[in-house]
Amino acid sequence: MFSERLLVEFISVAGREKFRKYFTKNDMDELLMKMKKVAKIVRTTTVQTQCRDPKDNFLLELAVDGKADYLITGDHDLLELKAVNNTKIVTIRDFFKSAQ
Repeated sequence: MFSERLLVEFISVAGREKFRKYFTKNDMDELLMKMKKVAKIVRTTTVQTQCRDPKDNFLLELAVDGKADYLITGDHDLLELKAVNNTKIVTIRDFFKSAQ
């Protein structure tokens, strides 16, 4: 699931020079087309303020309003929260460990 803000953030981050070795422009265009076909866009209405990095609160809002089971991240500010409402906040490694 995505929000408009998350899509903008994803495009911005993926376009950074340090990630260009992983994604060509064609890769990004193809990925975005596929995401638009299958991603559920959630309009957020809740306000979350518990992350110590305020710019990450929109991810908590998306998790809550989208009723996500998991928020998968590498961001330490989010990971220290461990959960928001019924959403567990985990690394991708821990997510795959729990799925085994």
